[in-house]
Amino acid sequence: MMTFLWVRNILAAVVLLFIFGRYLRTFTWRALGAAAILGALLFAGGVLQTGGMVFTTPEKSAFITSFQNLFVPFLSLFFLRKKPSIFSVAGLICAFIGMYFITYGSSPLGFAGGWGFIGGWGIGETFTLISAFMWAWYIIFISKFSLKHNAYFMCIVQLAVAGALFGIVSIFTGARPVPNTLSAWLPIIYISVFASAGSLVFMMLGQRHTSPTRAAVIYTMEPVFALIIGLLIPSFDGTYALANAPTLIGGGAIVFGVLVSEIGPLMFGRSPEEAEEAEETSHTMDS
Repeated sequence: MMTFLWVRNILAAVVLLFIFGRYLRTFTWRALGAAAILGALLFAGGVLQTGGMVFTTPEKSAFITSFQNLFVPFLSLFFLRKKPSIFSVAGLICAFIGMYFITYGSSPLGFAGGWGFIGGWGIGETFTLISAFMWAWYIIFISKFSLKHNAYFMCIVQLAVAGALFGIVSIFTGARPVPNTLSAWLPIIYISVFASAGSLVFMMLGQRHTSPTRAAVIYTMEPVFALIIGLLIPSFDGTYALANAPTLIGGGAIVFGVLVSEIGPLMFGRSPEEAEEAEETSHTMDS
């Protein structure tokens, strides 16, 4: 897995370097330090999540990782001094419930499996929870740094830093060599270009114009899009995703949560941005 992670991040950095390399001229020591912090968080979240998956089930890993979205409002409040709107928090709770349905609705353990980790908490769950905390910090720092530094420069450098750190770990853990077959490289290239390089650029650009909490709500749409794409496009082994009642209910809850976050303020004559600003003003006056 470490081999995959360092190859993925380095390849994504090379792709962005080829397209946006001219933005390296925006270099400043502050921008370099900010990008290095993001790269370190990207590495920490990846290593801890990967390590946790070795000692826990996929369902537990996916559900505990979704805790990152619940951490974001609190970190935003205490670190960025940005109080999330009630609509964003309500939407986030709805989306979190939807994540539970999607994660455990199709599990062999059923919904009861969702509570199984409470009595069987171990090192895998601990690693995964800490990784969720790292991902939450990652969202917070993207919001903080994207307003101050060039997004393309930040993307290139943080991917290179993360890739280098993953490479160092792979050396000491005796990771497998880089694959040399086309069938192995095709998914790596796809994930590097779209899931790493492409998505990171949109994250950096998008979070310049929204709050961390609203971004966290939107990021909960990931499993919904994954389900839709999985239903329409077969995976590399030729199989399609399966949708059952729990996953459809979970997907609906996530979509509803996003709608609450984005459309809720409009019902009271305010835009989502104005709702966030009103909460920030209220928090400032209270403090």
